[in-house]
Amino acid sequence: NSVSTMLLPTVAEIQAQNHRQELSALVRKVTYSCIFLGSICCVCLLSFGKWMGLILFHSSMAGDYIITLAWMCPFLYTNNTLISMINGIGKATLSFCINSASLGIRHVLRCALRVYLNGRSPPAHRACITVCPMGIKCN
Repeated sequence: NSVSTMLLPTVAEIQAQNHRQELSALVRKVTYSCIFLGSICCVCLLSFGKWMGLILFHSSMAGDYIITLAWMCPFLYTNNTLISMINGIGKATLSFCINSASLGIRHVLRCALRVYLNGRSPPAHRACITVCPMGIKCN
């Protein structure tokens, strides 16, 4: 989050000066850096996830979840930074559309994961289960 906040004025300045090659180089550099940092975190979580689950949460199941979700790390860093850069070039509507689509996909995946973890399939007349985290209805 701090990287994306720091990049916003730089991206806006490069955009205002209409230096497309410099902006392209900055986007490429930041994207590679975020994927690299996220990959390091992914490797650490894959290597020590089971141990972390046992030590921090006293649960082997938590370790399994850490290992399963570790693959998202490279994308989490990159997403936030690229959205900030899109805002920096003045494309707030595009940023809104990307965030809305992302929330929709996450909503569907969260409900599908909940159904899978409960070991049952949803009834035919419902799109998903009734209650999700934070009391939000998924129907």
